[in-house]
Amino acid sequence: MLFCSTIDIKKRAGQKIYARFYPEVICDDSMNRVYQIRQKMSKTTTEFAEMTGLCLPVIKQLEKSGKIVPIRTMKKLAKAFPEYPAWFIGGYDFMPERTLDERIMKAKMYHVHVLAETELAIGARIRNGKLTEVPGEKRRKRIAKYTAIIDE
Repeated sequence: MLFCSTIDIKKRAGQKIYARFYPEVICDDSMNRVYQIRQKMSKTTTEFAEMTGLCLPVIKQLEKSGKIVPIRTMKKLAKAFPEYPAWFIGGYDFMPERTLDERIMKAKMYHVHVLAETELAIGARIRNGKLTEVPGEKRRKRIAKYTAIIDE
């Protein structure tokens, strides 16, 4: 994951938020969140894999890699654990949001959308994580509405 000093500051501030809403799961990245949720439930990796519909190697990779959880995997995890928001399990809250393109990509993860769903929602094409054209006023409003989930 990409981190800069502002992200690190948000990360530390976020710990207090997690402590208030999710006291049993307090950690810095998605791999520890998945692991701690599994531990809280007192499940083995095999039981956890069966429960989520993911294969065992994927669960082990999630717990060890520290990478952002892919959307298809996140959809299965979010379905299995409705009490935890997808952005929390996936570690998406630490993604950068300095530019409009980064905010759109972060909102995409928060909504647990694939690229086609995001393009449909904002009414613009995205290639290589960037908008293909400068959005007009109408699209800017759609994008603002779509990315508002980050600020909630």
